[in-house]
Amino acid sequence: MEDKKKSIITIISITILVLATIGASFAYFSASGNSDTQSVTTGKINIKATSSKANAENIKPTEWSEVIASNVANEDIAQVKLSVNTFGTTVDTAKFNIYFTTDGIELNSDENIIGGSLSDLKWKLVDSTNTVIGEGDFTDGNATDPVLANTTPIDAIANAKTEEAATKTFILFIYIQNKNEQQNKLQNMSFTATLNATAQQ
Repeated sequence: MEDKKKSIITIISITILVLATIGASFAYFSASGNSDTQSVTTGKINIKATSSKANAENIKPTEWSEVIASNVANEDIAQVKLSVNTFGTTVDTAKFNIYFTTDGIELNSDENIIGGSLSDLKWKLVDSTNTVIGEGDFTDGNATDPVLANTTPIDAIANAKTEEAATKTFILFIYIQNKNEQQNKLQNMSFTATLNATAQQ
């Protein structure tokens, strides 16, 4: 078979786990999840963050669309929904941040596999107005220090009458940017990523 007809597909799958914080695990050919609640209270600034199940499996390199609905429908983009509730907050100027951490990410170490880098693995944080409020990649894959996911602090909803009125929703998208070349080093990757909403001090 001619080389140009050969096709090697990079695949990564997603498993979402939620423990004390909002979490996501990435594993080969699997997808499952549940939800849990994390609560943070700082004076009169109350924050409760809840994640939901991912809906991604057998992830392959793909393209990001400027139309957010297209990304939601794209089965090759992993999604973690995040709900941040600030009911009970009485400080009108209250703000919060969303942090992103991992337990370390490594490329496939098989020396016979070529192509792909951690900079090909991208993430974007989108709010309920379909605005990208933070983005990055996993170039520094071994770093486990928290990364600020939003570019500017997010206004909390203060003095809301109901919990529903005090809730803001977000989606974290994770995907492999298609380079139209071999990206096989991204196969068989497994790592845990964690979202954590905290009050700005």
